[in-house]
Amino acid sequence: MDELLLLEAVERYLKGEMSAQERAFFEEIRKNDPSVDQAVVEHTFLFHELDKQANIKAYKHTLYEVEGMLAEEGIITKAQLNGKAKVAFLWKKYKRNIAVAASIAGLMSVASAGLIIAYTKKVSDSNKEDLVAIP
Repeated sequence: MDELLLLEAVERYLKGEMSAQERAFFEEIRKNDPSVDQAVVEHTFLFHELDKQANIKAYKHTLYEVEGMLAEEGIITKAQLNGKAKVAFLWKKYKRNIAVAASIAGLMSVASAGLIIAYTKKVSDSNKEDLVAIP
């Protein structure tokens, strides 16, 4: 429960929701306890990263909106991929993955064939003759 209270206090501290007395008390605790200071630093970093991600998402959303608006007005046209271009695109994108998968499949087939040959019981010709002679 103390962990939750600490996290709540850190968030209130960073958002500026504490009174002057609470803020002074929290800063004193922060100076004396390195774990609290570390929590404040981590939350500050987290908030900055979340803000950056929100800005990137808003920027991409704006780009898609503008592109859609320009396409509706006929100022720009979206290029449509035909079948061959899509296959070539996928081949270029996944060429390495396909090569690795094919290599692993080839090695496994060679290894399994080798193991089958190695562990198959060798039947000599005399044993075959004995089996054939039994009526």
